[in-house]
Amino acid sequence: MRLSLVDNRLPPATMAIIFYYTAHGGNNHQNVEQKLKRLEKSLSEILTLYYPLARRYVKETLSINCKYDGVEYAQALVNGQLSQILQGQFHEIKEPNRFVPHHQEEESATNPLVAVQINIFNCGGLAIGLRTSHRIVDAVTCSLFTNGWAKACKEGHINDVIVPNFEEEKRAKHTPRNDFATDTPVVKLPSPSKTIISEVVTRRFVFDAKTISKVMEAEDNKLKFSTAVVIALIWRAQINAARARNGGFLRPSLPSGAVNLRGKTFRKISENCCGNIYTLGTARFQADESKMRLDNFVDQVRDAITNTIAEFVDFGWGKPAWVSFAQRPYKGVMLIDTKSGDGVEAWVTMDEEEMNYFQNDPTIRISVVDEDGIPERFPIFRSKI
Repeated sequence: MRLSLVDNRLPPATMAIIFYYTAHGGNNHQNVEQKLKRLEKSLSEILTLYYPLARRYVKETLSINCKYDGVEYAQALVNGQLSQILQGQFHEIKEPNRFVPHHQEEESATNPLVAVQINIFNCGGLAIGLRTSHRIVDAVTCSLFTNGWAKACKEGHINDVIVPNFEEEKRAKHTPRNDFATDTPVVKLPSPSKTIISEVVTRRFVFDAKTISKVMEAEDNKLKFSTAVVIALIWRAQINAARARNGGFLRPSLPSGAVNLRGKTFRKISENCCGNIYTLGTARFQADESKMRLDNFVDQVRDAITNTIAEFVDFGWGKPAWVSFAQRPYKGVMLIDTKSGDGVEAWVTMDEEEMNYFQNDPTIRISVVDEDGIPERFPIFRSKI
């Protein structure tokens, strides 16, 4: 399976997400054993539909091989209670990075494209950690795969699972010649083990319509709550943080984000098309003090964003109590809907000095949800880049 130039130019990044499920009555040990069997069986079945994910990327041929090597699957016992995570008590239980398979920094023909780790807590609760390679999987494909696996697990078969379309993705993009793809510069992410530039931290912020309305009222603005408003708020706070860090000088900013192309192209691409079907949308701020109102930022980002990337999937024992990301060792913002559906979680990663300015930005302070548990006591994750 040959990959397009777009796929091959991607850095060796992965997406990692964790779904947390509480135990439900009865014999916890017996229930866990049944759940584990269903998870493993349904994963094997869903891979018959998502067969490219069970193969390997071969850098030398710029392709996915035809050998069915499977995905990495592991089970881990957690010496603690799931409630410690849900209540923000991170003493013996460390950050969520421990709940997903380890990220391989270098790509090789032996590395899996998908890795799963099922974490079993003492109480019988589960945390399902999923790591997927961005080489052939975008956020929509990851969501389709996860929801398909969950449905197969819940119903005991794959008869009603949406069938993915990998052939359409190949037609939608040109396949590169080896020499052209090899000569084209590849964008690389910083490697934590090789280049120590600075320490980045990740914090989780929760926004909803009620808290965002406080900002609207303070600025005499009539904008309604939306993902675009949240992104604009974060972007402006990042600009202010950079200004505070650089002696009060306002600087230009050029953020970019993935835009799902399904349903947006001249030749229509179906919603079940799998692969990297996206482009980068870019917004621009020209360091103009008169453009610092929130509505100006919202206008900039409306056409340069996607929806939040994760859903609260049901494997057969109810929706998860929480969904989290694993930390990424580079700067950026990840968004996810809150469980109630009326808010947005933003996982923000930046260097530590800038984070101090960001989290103390007046509009961030009044627009973040103030609730018991995770948001107030969620730890700062640290990583060297």
